[in-house]
Amino acid sequence: MLYATLICSDPACAEEFEAWGEPDDFDVLLCDHCGCVLQAVGFCEVKVTTVTELPRGTPHVQLRNAA
Repeated sequence: MLYATLICSDPACAEEFEAWGEPDDFDVLLCDHCGCVLQAVGFCEVKVTTVTELPRGTPHVQLRNAA
């Protein structure tokens, strides 16, 4: 599982997000604010030892505003 820091590709928006999921989940993510494509500025692999530790819910890739 990957953890990523993302930024909106629209310079006028430039919203930052955090997300986690499988590598294929990061192919096309869209900004919640303007709808432009999000670009990853950093990835980190996350080790999960049990299913209950997965930070999953709905949707499959969870996206939240970066601090």
